[in-house]
Amino acid sequence: MLLADGDAGTPGLVSSALASHCEMVGTVYDGQAAIAATMGLRPDILLLDVILPVLNGFEVIRRLVALNSTTKMIILTAVEDPEYVTEALETGANGFVFKRKTRLDLALAIREALSGRTFVSATQPY
Repeated sequence: MLLADGDAGTPGLVSSALASHCEMVGTVYDGQAAIAATMGLRPDILLLDVILPVLNGFEVIRRLVALNSTTKMIILTAVEDPEYVTEALETGANGFVFKRKTRLDLALAIREALSGRTFVSATQPY
């Protein structure tokens, strides 16, 4: 798994949520680096935030799809906007997980993506 996120706290959050589920092959902090690392390392899963420097998560997904990447892509973000969920899925994401639900949803989202299914964290009214 490769992580692309501009938040320095996210790698620790992901590592603790997935301790025995999968191996992290790297962490990058901007969208352009996410594309280069994905094409070079060819991870099974790319976790990426919507908000990234250089290229946002949606553009990363679009470009990787255009490059015929076989990596499954899951958005992991603090942004809980239904329009973001829709755009992510329309651009080719295999899942969408809200950061506040990382411990509950992330391992399931990865299993679903690797099985060819899509997972989206359930939203709750505020």
